[in-house]
Amino acid sequence: LTAEILKDEIQIAVTRAGGLLDIGLICAPGDQAIDCHSSGTGPIKAGQLLVVDIFPRDRESFNYGDMTRTYLKGKASSKQRKLVKTVLEAQQRALKAIKPNKTGKEIHLGVVEFFNRRGYKTQKTKKGYIGFFHGTGHALGFDIHEEPSLSSRNQEPLQSGQCVTVEPGLYYWGLGGCRIEDCVLITKKGCELLSHHPYDWEIS
Repeated sequence: LTAEILKDEIQIAVTRAGGLLDIGLICAPGDQAIDCHSSGTGPIKAGQLLVVDIFPRDRESFNYGDMTRTYLKGKASSKQRKLVKTVLEAQQRALKAIKPNKTGKEIHLGVVEFFNRRGYKTQKTKKGYIGFFHGTGHALGFDIHEEPSLSSRNQEPLQSGQCVTVEPGLYYWGLGGCRIEDCVLITKKGCELLSHHPYDWEIS
């Protein structure tokens, strides 16, 4: 199995479901996922973490969706399992924290602090950044990236009715990357999950 074959299969499934992948998608195995914008190429090997990020556009409304899952064929190592568990817990914490009048910065810094407490540091290496070096999320609609963002630069309060992604991730050379992303609608009391896909990731 290669990233190219998998992307073709995803393209077919999205088209049949009434969507368009007009700006591509990501199927990045192993260390390729450390570059968050790498589309992914070549063989997908057993035992590798595989980041699959799909951002289709609905044919009728022209609105974008955005969802990421991380998979692994076979049995994960203890380090891989801990990484994925930590990212999923970070996402669940962020989902519970989202509510009107909280700022995007507050949500993001909560994720950063959680990763730091778990021992996952972010730093710059000769190859580039490792750890958690992107925002926790962004709004989407007629464009794939809209405001407000869930990042350190957004100090504006979130508002009911906004739709944002929640996508923490961790990336380390030799271990690979993990990102888990869902879309939510911000409500008066919290947020409503709009994505519906399992979090099962080890494929036997």
